[in-house]
Amino acid sequence: MLEIFSPYRRLRPEVGDYKKGARRIKCPVLLVNISTDSEFPPYWAEELAEILNESSPDQARVKILDSPWGHMGCVQEGREIGKYISEFLGSERLKGALSPELDQARIFDSQRLAITDVAIIF
Repeated sequence: MLEIFSPYRRLRPEVGDYKKGARRIKCPVLLVNISTDSEFPPYWAEELAEILNESSPDQARVKILDSPWGHMGCVQEGREIGKYISEFLGSERLKGALSPELDQARIFDSQRLAITDVAIIF
């Protein structure tokens, strides 16, 4: 199932196993993919969410954005992705879980938000 992830196993060298490394993520996770992205196909996000949700139900959510832009959809579909992120950060499940000092202006760091409270990957 996860052979396709083999080049991305470098979560940390000492972990060595993708599933084991993924399970180290303990915060709520939003995974956003573009329906036509052939470099990072949507099923990768679905597989990661499945791994995370096995040990912690409802830890990970997947949003697949229908777009003709393929891998560039993460650039071309910024407004729609922003809506997904806003919905996720404002969801009932995160109320009280986010640090009060979370600065909305720091949300985008390249293609990853990695703070201690939540992870958003697209």
